Amino acid sequence: MKIRLLSFGLIRDITGAREIEMELRGPATVGQLRTQFPRVFSGWPESITYAIAVNQGYAEDTVQLEDGDEVALIPPVSGG
Repeated sequence: MKIRLLSFGLIRDITGAREIEMELRGPATVGQLRTQFPRVFSGWPESITYAIAVNQGYAEDTVQLEDGDEVALIPPVSGG
């Protein structure tokens, strides 16, 4: 299964790209995908906080991913 991974802000700095095509073996949930990032991206901080959106909607770790999904990694946003 292939997904399109979009990264923003600090996470874009870690992944080295705004958009990455990622191949996953078999069925996967958002939570399972989340556990792969430290292995896939060197320098992935253990304590990083971020949200995940699937197809432009925020997703919990239990959401099942499908072939062709767009998955966005969204770091915390601050401002005034």
